[in-house]
Amino acid sequence: MSVVATKTCAPSVIESGATYHFTVSNSCYPATGWTMQFALNNGIDAPLLVTATPDSSPGTGFTVTLTAVQTAALATGRYTWGEVFTSIATPTEKAVGLDGLLNVLPGITATAKPSEAQAMVALLLGGLQALAAATEKTVSFNGQSFSRDNVSEYRKELVYWQSRVISEQKKIDALRGIRTGGEIGVTFDRPRATLGLYPASWPH
Repeated sequence: MSVVATKTCAPSVIESGATYHFTVSNSCYPATGWTMQFALNNGIDAPLLVTATPDSSPGTGFTVTLTAVQTAALATGRYTWGEVFTSIATPTEKAVGLDGLLNVLPGITATAKPSEAQAMVALLLGGLQALAAATEKTVSFNGQSFSRDNVSEYRKELVYWQSRVISEQKKIDALRGIRTGGEIGVTFDRPRATLGLYPASWPH
């Protein structure tokens, strides 16, 4: 596992399975009177909250450590990060310092958590393969029911989610400095929510 030397700000890109150290200093919320958590939120999974360590000598600063175990559990994609301060004297008093965006990339030596699009491709492929191998009208795969009546819709959804996976990979390649060109751009509409394979609250 790689370890990134301590930096003076949150990274803009992190790799799954790597360890990161960085310092945070905010004179409005010094470590002498406040505790701090570093929050990571991708809007899908439960936020990751990491408690920062105050400076060894009294001051304003904190050190944040993202362990290899913690980063390996993060799905690939874009996250909002923020510094959440809590008053030691009045724990109900909270404040947010700096915030921003960072990208989580698959680690070269680590098995990254699948993105939502990757998980949906695996689910749909598994369901279609289960239907192809069975004689029953409906089958169950990974806790999801699949019906032969909806095969055409499953295939449409599969195309949509595969396009999302390709888009995600292109973004990852770009962040790694890999350029691709000479490709035709194709967009796909979101699939209908009627099959219950993704949140019905999504716009469609």
